[in-house]
Amino acid sequence: MHFDGFIVMAFIERLCEPFAVSLLLLVAGFATAGFPARRRLGTWLIAASTGLLLMIAYGAPFNLLARRLEGRYHPLADLDTVREVRWIVVLGAGHVGTNDLPPNSRLNSASLYRVVEAVRLHRLLPSTRILFSGGRTLDSTVDAQLSSAAALSMGVAPQDVSLSMQPRTTAEEMACVHGIIGTAPFIMVTTAMHMPRAMLLANRAGLHPVPSPTDYRGSASGQGGRLDLLPRAGAPLLASAVTHELAGLAWLELSDRFSSRAGKGAACGTSPAQAPNAAPE
Repeated sequence: MHFDGFIVMAFIERLCEPFAVSLLLLVAGFATAGFPARRRLGTWLIAASTGLLLMIAYGAPFNLLARRLEGRYHPLADLDTVREVRWIVVLGAGHVGTNDLPPNSRLNSASLYRVVEAVRLHRLLPSTRILFSGGRTLDSTVDAQLSSAAALSMGVAPQDVSLSMQPRTTAEEMACVHGIIGTAPFIMVTTAMHMPRAMLLANRAGLHPVPSPTDYRGSASGQGGRLDLLPRAGAPLLASAVTHELAGLAWLELSDRFSSRAGKGAACGTSPAQAPNAAPE
């Protein structure tokens, strides 16, 4: 049996998400409360689970943390500062659905936001090329192929698109970008919440990105009016995203204490874009 460290880490990460932790605490609480000698402990576990579920449902403190992460970098509005840039790099974010759906319907919301932002920038900066990054993660589909196919369906010319189909993590993406682009400045498109970690990894790899964040998920306090009194069904997704990014930043901070050397470029090649009607692998 082939050991895939990426899948194992993804499984562990899924178990550590706030919503999963709350459910595990709830199950442990009910199981423990069944024993008279452990009933007090079981009650505390159920209370902790309920409290965590309420925090997740109402977005506290995850919504505040999301806005702080997203506020570190602002949308790219002044294009005069990037007229000489020749590359727009779009980081991978995953996909959903089955092969019978069109590419834009198979991208998850984060990927779709990134593709739309890249296409917008490319139309305003027609001398640029778009490099879609992202390899196979949880199935056999290559993220970069789906993203590029969606961009082509939006009118981007195939000769203006390249694919980096090997990297599976953000750190691997930066190594491949270094191997393809070198140290030339480029526009980096990713989710606003992901941008702080992506910028740290890019700087560690010796890259010079210009951030262009998109897909802002945090909402201002009181924006929903009286609806803020009710829990939100999508709140667990926000909590998971915030936890993922904070854990990643903490890991980078910890690893920087042991190594401060810039990363080297990886020998990652590029592939041409497929025609819009070509089926991704």
